[in-house]
Amino acid sequence: MEVLAGVEAGDEIVPRLLSVYRAAAEGWPPDYDEYDAYFNVFDPSPITASYAVELVLGHLLNVKLMAQIRGLDGPVAVLEPLPRVEIIQRVEPWGQGQEDLEFIIHTAIKSYMGALSPRESPILALEEAFQSFADVNLRHFVLWPLYRDASTIEEPFQPFFDLWRHGVEFHFGNDGDVRVHVPRLVEPA
Repeated sequence: MEVLAGVEAGDEIVPRLLSVYRAAAEGWPPDYDEYDAYFNVFDPSPITASYAVELVLGHLLNVKLMAQIRGLDGPVAVLEPLPRVEIIQRVEPWGQGQEDLEFIIHTAIKSYMGALSPRESPILALEEAFQSFADVNLRHFVLWPLYRDASTIEEPFQPFFDLWRHGVEFHFGNDGDVRVHVPRLVEPA
């Protein structure tokens, strides 16, 4: 992507953007006559249960840190202690989980990111172009190099990206535990 050559943080954003495109392109059905505006992962790579749990807990720990930094008691209370994680191997994800808890998590991320001042870059003018990503956390992962200097958290969206590229989704159950949908589970070597 030479178009971002010489642009502030372009050399860091391009590899992230390409990793999103590559993950979404893997397994693209040849007879699929529609476009995928949301960057879905059609053929996720396998993942072990232990690594999926590690990534989910890493993501939730980062959200908890964001909430603590912003002084948001609700998300901190939900994530203290970190919830129990249950792995469920399923080809298709189930519906939404406990929407109140998921909204609290989303609010913490939105508050944290809204409080950060990004480095000046023409890429910020394209931020709305990234709205089509399946999840706002994917957009934050791609654009993170612009926000890194304003944060004390090193790579808060890396665990989420790694979950996404493996096709892993998670939801809070009514009991506050996290149910993790893993489409391609493998045993550790």
